[in-house]
Amino acid sequence: MNKLISQLQSSNPEIVRQAEKKLIKAVDLKYVAPLLSLYLSGNTGLTVVISRYRKHYGRINRLLIRKFKTSKRKHTREMAIWGLNDFLEKSSAPFLKKIARKRVYLGFRTPALYALSNILLYEAPETEDDVYELFVDAINDRTTQIRAAGFTGLSHMRHHDTRELLARAFKDPDHLIRCNALDWEAMRRGIYSGTKKA
Repeated sequence: MNKLISQLQSSNPEIVRQAEKKLIKAVDLKYVAPLLSLYLSGNTGLTVVISRYRKHYGRINRLLIRKFKTSKRKHTREMAIWGLNDFLEKSSAPFLKKIARKRVYLGFRTPALYALSNILLYEAPETEDDVYELFVDAINDRTTQIRAAGFTGLSHMRHHDTRELLARAFKDPDHLIRCNALDWEAMRRGIYSGTKKA
């Protein structure tokens, strides 16, 4: 396995391609778990490789949640939450909602809010009802990162009229806040100009 991991990190594209072929043939997570360890250490380029394990995302999410709960390193725990954002799975939403609430470390809360906002792009209207208040709380936060994540969540809502709330962001002097409020889903619906109903 160590040899396979070193091949995946090779500068030779052909070696990487052959290693990926071997990896994709794996029938379970025995190869994925070591890769997640690399991902958790900050090697996010491996997301592309692991993403080919779509049918295993539920299990990958459980591994990441377990890593978050058992690790003593703040960075590893933070990367685990970002992992849940990269390997989106609705089953992780209850865990993410707990992390996204107030009085949680900024480095954990921010990726949890982003993950929830991205889950909204694929899920049913009732999912929005569960997280709407979380995003409203977030846009009233003191920190830019949390407010930006909150506006992203509101811009991804297709069954709530969020135009008034998003309008607050368009006047914000912070570039990140404005960009997140003008996320692609909001622009597609035209709600940034009030030309369409949410």
